[in-house]
Amino acid sequence: FKPFDLDLAVVPSLKIPTADERRGLGTGDVDGGVIFIVTKAFTEIHKLHFNAGYTVVRKSHENRFQDVLFLGIAGESPLPGLAEQRLQFVAELFGTTPAEQDGSGDLQARLGMRYLLAEGWVLDAAVGRSLTAHPQVEFFATVGLTWTFKAPWHRQSRP
Repeated sequence: FKPFDLDLAVVPSLKIPTADERRGLGTGDVDGGVIFIVTKAFTEIHKLHFNAGYTVVRKSHENRFQDVLFLGIAGESPLPGLAEQRLQFVAELFGTTPAEQDGSGDLQARLGMRYLLAEGWVLDAAVGRSLTAHPQVEFFATVGLTWTFKAPWHRQSRP
């Protein structure tokens, strides 16, 4: 039984400091968060996602960063006639609260593609743009590799 025929997920995150904090490229500390995802699958390959997340940033007198709330909506669909079982078009619209104490929130949009390399392995790429006036970053691009698997308690044993 799924409530209202929705899929629910909780995605924890952990950010390890790898950038130069003196250049404004991170907090210099380990930060953590969680994203709650509600998915409505209209078909096996047409889905809509609502995301709500929160990132906790370590507070110190040395940094200007603060916790961030994230809200977004995303969709995925194949491109008809073009590798429908492996290639998907994705789009996302999301907003965040200010990451810096004297900063402003941001509203961003992304468009991208996902390609199923093998069962459980997806290569993705997207480009995006901030929709707010005077953003910290106006344009951005991402590339990633995602590995998905069933939790051990959901795996079915074979006779």
